[in-house]
Amino acid sequence: MIFESKSLQRLNLHYCNLSHDDILHSDMSSSIHLKQLRLSDVCITDEILEKIIYSCPLIELKLSGCVGLRSIRIDKRARHLKRFEWSGSYDVKESPSLEIDVPSLEEINSHSDFFSHNFPCLESLSLKDCYVFEEFELSSRSIKKFDLSSRDVSLNSVIDVPSIVVFKYEGYAPESFSFTTTSKKWKSDITLGHDRLFDEASPRLGKVGQLLKAVSGSEISLDIRQFDISPHFASSFMDNLFCICRPRIIQRSLVVGPESEWKFHKRHNKTTELMCKILGMEKGRFESGRITRGRQWRQDLEKVIFETFDRNEEEWHPVLERSWSKFWETLLPEDDSKSVKHCMRFRLTWRE
Repeated sequence: MIFESKSLQRLNLHYCNLSHDDILHSDMSSSIHLKQLRLSDVCITDEILEKIIYSCPLIELKLSGCVGLRSIRIDKRARHLKRFEWSGSYDVKESPSLEIDVPSLEEINSHSDFFSHNFPCLESLSLKDCYVFEEFELSSRSIKKFDLSSRDVSLNSVIDVPSIVVFKYEGYAPESFSFTTTSKKWKSDITLGHDRLFDEASPRLGKVGQLLKAVSGSEISLDIRQFDISPHFASSFMDNLFCICRPRIIQRSLVVGPESEWKFHKRHNKTTELMCKILGMEKGRFESGRITRGRQWRQDLEKVIFETFDRNEEEWHPVLERSWSKFWETLLPEDDSKSVKHCMRFRLTWRE
């Protein structure tokens, strides 16, 4: 029996069956040095998991895709446990209930909703794919890193983390969002599903502004997933974006070569071209007449620097060409049968 080994310190098990009764009745008192246990796609029962947890002085416990569990309950008897990670089924109905009451925990990563107690030592908390939460409240003086992922647009969040260093949020713009901290220097990474967020008629546009305002004391990185707007809406997108925030950097990509004629890349490149022109790469108006110069954000925008990323030097370089057609020519690969993806960004300076 592997759990009877006296010298075992780390154990990783994959695609195993640990649901046998002989494991439940085995003597695990010899596993006094087992510090790290990782079970991936393992068949195991609640009773056997509890026996392992409370028989070994585990510091780290990671469970991924395990089947056979109805509930996972870990209490103060696991007094050495510092790191816990759980990722289960994407089907909420198949996920076991999760309840943790271990004051010694310093890090929790959970891919499901769970019931928790006070964690005075907790520094890192990651809650992924939260489905059940409608009201979410977190108050912790110890947490420095918090990662929250939710697919529920009706989520109402109240977060109070005085010592936060890094905050990450992924999902849709929540219904309401409150964030309180006394940290002087911290970062927030916000990833939102597009879902026409920046259309003028979108009811979620104000929610995005509310979310960004709540974390405005941080260095914000905003990533909009599945960002595929029509070139015709590039102007209104930027008007709506700049209405709720003043980004310092906007990053885009360009595909040049044969693949640039593919429908998706062609549309993406055209949108980037229009964004460049809106921000002043070329002076004057669009032929469509959609662009006006009198908008408030234009009055607040003091300077724009266009840059491309050199993968060989791993550095950003300013774009010297101020004509889009000439700039495009500088990106073309030497081998015209190949396509190349370029990273481009706009560095914006706003009036304080």
